[in-house]
Amino acid sequence: MRRAPLAVAGLVAAAALVGALAGPAAADARIVSAQDDQGRPITFDVRASGVNVAEYTSVLRAAAHGNEIRTVTVRIVPQSQIASTCGSLQAVACYSGNRQGGTIVVRAGSRAQFEHSLLHEYAHHVDAAIRNGSRRELNGTPRWWRARSIGTRLARGQVAFDYERGWARSIGEIFAEDYVQVHIRSRYGIPWMNRPSEAVRRAIRQDITGRAAGPAPRAGSGAEPSGPTDPPATSRSRTFRDRVDLAPGEAVNIPFGLLGPGRRIGFTANVSSAEGSGRVSNQLFCQGRRVTGGQGTDGSPARIKRTNLPPGSCRILLTNLSEEPVAVGTTLTLTRTRTR
Repeated sequence: MRRAPLAVAGLVAAAALVGALAGPAAADARIVSAQDDQGRPITFDVRASGVNVAEYTSVLRAAAHGNEIRTVTVRIVPQSQIASTCGSLQAVACYSGNRQGGTIVVRAGSRAQFEHSLLHEYAHHVDAAIRNGSRRELNGTPRWWRARSIGTRLARGQVAFDYERGWARSIGEIFAEDYVQVHIRSRYGIPWMNRPSEAVRRAIRQDITGRAAGPAPRAGSGAEPSGPTDPPATSRSRTFRDRVDLAPGEAVNIPFGLLGPGRRIGFTANVSSAEGSGRVSNQLFCQGRRVTGGQGTDGSPARIKRTNLPPGSCRILLTNLSEEPVAVGTTLTLTRTRTR
């Protein structure tokens, strides 16, 4: 899963006081340096206790990679912090980066719990590091592009560079899931395509390492989910509820992601305060631009309703405008108004 501006998956939401990948370091955070088999550095930012970094190192050492491994930082956080760090309640892991370097966020746990997601997010780092002509990133790698007939699929409208047609039809996500299958036989997250053939796997290895030959994918270490996908047509709406306590003048961001066209959101903020004079504002931002906003008071909730929203990374900025503390009960509903 990629982080904004490469939006997250499906219908997702998470409440957090700060934006993804921007929070302060945990008190017990430590930087651990390891090496691959060629002596290239691998950097881990460990923000959870009891982490066996050697297990994470082993996965990346065995993965197809090149010099780009020098420019990635793998941040390991407790499972409970994945949502706030990645900005998605459904996130398994996430990646943020570009050609100069990037950060992967994965959960602390056993190999069975992180292996697939670590490989998937590392594929995004590989993708960002390897140029594929002048095409828009993320776009896979050149030989993989040809082996998967991505140009033809793009012309036919089967895939897209972004999430216009859904997570499972994003070119970057298809490449990432194919990359995982180079290494392990685990759940394949692109249901409308066949798993990559040996020819496709050879193309990926050739693009990354210069050598097409490599070991066959081994059995995965567990039943870890491969990552978020579009919700099925029978599950078109999700509702998230929370309570936020705000001091006078304090603000909180509630981030969420939208994939595909035809999304609708509804947001309600019920305000309560000891003196009955509580007042809050709520503003909706998508892709960094303000979409709409309003205010609410004790007994008169603040509401936002928007339809036909495009895919992207969004947030609601909730601010206490009053001079007393307020408690705000929030309800965020994301609805998929059309399916592929």
